Amino acid sequence: EPATDVARLLGSLEPHCAANWQAGIDDYRSVHEIDPRRVALLDRSSCLLAALQWMQWLTLEGQQFNTDREKLLRRWGTFLLRLRQPQWPDLSAL
Repeated sequence: EPATDVARLLGSLEPHCAANWQAGIDDYRSVHEIDPRRVALLDRSSCLLAALQWMQWLTLEGQQFNTDREKLLRRWGTFLLRLRQPQWPDLSAL
């Protein structure tokens, strides 16, 4: 699903910059048709699901990873921050 790929890319690189989201979607749309509302919905839902997955791994299952635990907690925290302060770009006008 192209919208999933675009949502993951923009959500990772530019989680709060509406201008960069606009540019990314415009660039993609110059090659293939895509619904920006679908991209936004997929980004928001993947953010929620990612936060829940990290919670499960780090708190419920006690998963062990080959990296510093603080780094893992920061990664989880990025999703929690986006959920607490959702500043997703408004793509309704596209």
